Amino acid sequence: HESVGYDTRDGREGDRARTLGGRRVGQRTLGARPAKLSLNALTSTHRQRDLGLEPTGQPLAGQVFPELTYRQVVLSAGAEYEVPATQRLRVTLGTSIDAMVAPRTGDKPAIDPFTDYSATVGASYRLDGAWHVRANAGRKSRFPTLRELFGEALNRLLLNPELRAETSLLAAGALRFGRPRLRGAIVSFAARTANA
Repeated sequence: HESVGYDTRDGREGDRARTLGGRRVGQRTLGARPAKLSLNALTSTHRQRDLGLEPTGQPLAGQVFPELTYRQVVLSAGAEYEVPATQRLRVTLGTSIDAMVAPRTGDKPAIDPFTDYSATVGASYRLDGAWHVRANAGRKSRFPTLRELFGEALNRLLLNPELRAETSLLAAGALRFGRPRLRGAIVSFAARTANA
């Protein structure tokens, strides 16, 4: 808008987006314990046209406003295994490899693929028939979205193609009580995030 009253438009953004994804999970028994494998895939395509407008609200005459196409593909492959332990103790380990590529970046320079890993460990211990203690910790990554990398919001934001993967260290612990007529839990958690 050209005025602080937001009564005159000087630009308009037209968008079309499509996202498709899938997940495949398989489980096998290794020894006496289950092992899970998972594959995830997600692709997003965003088409955008930024129009400059006359005071009448019509597109600026004599100017060409190209439609820009952005596309990203996010892939992940992971595994989880329950480690043999005692009758009261269950331990689970998990890891994944994650990647993001952007084959289409509109009118912006191409970027290198993002790759990172995630990992988790969890334990559950039964104190008696009603009480359980549970704890887990892990590392998770999140890649920047196309909007975060290339979004300009009608020339009001600066490009930020130098963004890196955001990583979080997560931990949680819980004390649970369960009877047929009464259930409850005390849960504590912590998170530390870098490159947000």
